[in-house]
Amino acid sequence: PTAARHYGDADPAELVVLVIDPSVVAAAGAEVRVEAAPHGEDYPHIYG
Repeated sequence: PTAARHYGDADPAELVVLVIDPSVVAAAGAEVRVEAAPHGEDYPHIYG
């Protein structure tokens, strides 16, 4: 639903989906912080 709301008019071939593996991020010396978004879904951010 979120993707359709924000990118409904976009060509699906031009969209990229990222999957964050927290263990890989940590091994690289960075941190994944999961914060609550205003609409109630968790939103991950990578710091570092």
